[in-house]
Amino acid sequence: MVLSNCWGLLLIILLLGYGVVEIPRHFWKAGNNSDQLSSLYMKIHTLSEEMIEIKYALDETVKMLNAASYLLPRDSELQEHLNFILSLCPIDVLEHQRTMQSHLSKDAKSQLGVINEKTLVKLHKDLKGNLSEYNRSKYRWNDYLEKALELEDVISAAGSPFMRIAFSFKESRTGMFARKIEVVEWFWLTSMKPVLFRILGVLFTVLSVLVVLGECTLFLNEPIGVFPLLFKKSYGITLTQLYCVIPLSYIILCTYFGLFNLKLSGWYGLYGNNHTDSSNLVWSAFFIARLTAPLCLNFLLFLKVRNTVYSAYMQAIDVVPFVGSEFATFFPLLLLVFAGLNFFQIYGKVMRGLGLGSLSFSGKLMYDKVNDGKLIVTRNRTERERQLGNYKRGVEMMGQKKDVRNVIKSNKT
Repeated sequence: MVLSNCWGLLLIILLLGYGVVEIPRHFWKAGNNSDQLSSLYMKIHTLSEEMIEIKYALDETVKMLNAASYLLPRDSELQEHLNFILSLCPIDVLEHQRTMQSHLSKDAKSQLGVINEKTLVKLHKDLKGNLSEYNRSKYRWNDYLEKALELEDVISAAGSPFMRIAFSFKESRTGMFARKIEVVEWFWLTSMKPVLFRILGVLFTVLSVLVVLGECTLFLNEPIGVFPLLFKKSYGITLTQLYCVIPLSYIILCTYFGLFNLKLSGWYGLYGNNHTDSSNLVWSAFFIARLTAPLCLNFLLFLKVRNTVYSAYMQAIDVVPFVGSEFATFFPLLLLVFAGLNFFQIYGKVMRGLGLGSLSFSGKLMYDKVNDGKLIVTRNRTERERQLGNYKRGVEMMGQKKDVRNVIKSNKT
């Protein structure tokens, strides 16, 4: 219990130190469309560089499999397993390797060595890992690109006298209420939404200050801040639990926000659109479960609530000196340190200097990457507009040919 509580409390303070700073900052930046677009530019550029490395690793794995398909005898009992693994390879990547005749490469033959069951197991594992990472990166890149293109259209339409956002790659609305929906959409995306996010940013800043103030005064008997004052007397079961919802929900939000923003790629990351593997979900559930018990104890100390059943049960950790209740009371003082490092955006440098880069979070805005990301978005916009123009011209030509055929048919009739 002592070790679990210490480890969980360490993670909570580390993650909370990121969440109490980054959540208000995130909502404040979301209130400025230009800042949000710059952040998307940086993510697109960073992900583009990562995709090059992932694509190279995928090509190397397919190269090994292609060489194995030529080197393994046709009558081998492993041929069926190799054919199954080859069926998982992207067709374009596999055809590229066959065109390049990579099976003749000396390094491929030397790396493969003797082709046995162990070799195929390793190749299968590498292929699944690289392919999953490539598909996830490709999905995230396309998602960021779509958001950046739409946000560019929103920014361009901010001062439009027509009160309408002309999305470049969305079909125009039709119907009786199309014009009214366009006006509401324009007003919401250009005016109301930024103001709302700025208000939420200020609100979350106040909550963050109250959380930091409460966590750093756990060793005091007198309640400090607003939240402990709500529990100086009993309000009944229902009202008391309602009062618990606001501080507990925000502490959980800050903690898990930090957990989901750790730079843990591959088998440890969480991704949308069904790109999260079962092992990712199990790992995340394991971490969330490990944080539950120390988070509950920390919350009771935060509210200055004594003599609860849970507190009495957790008193068993006092049998170990220094890492029992005293540790749970004084260790949260480090929240000031972690929050300060994240506020001044030097936390990542400290973690990388200690060799703990996997425990760092998303980096700060780098303007050289922003400019490069903007160029990538501009190139993709130009390419899409060119393809869209060709498609429209093709549709018009098909319509003209259809009209000509109708005229000829009517004349014959």
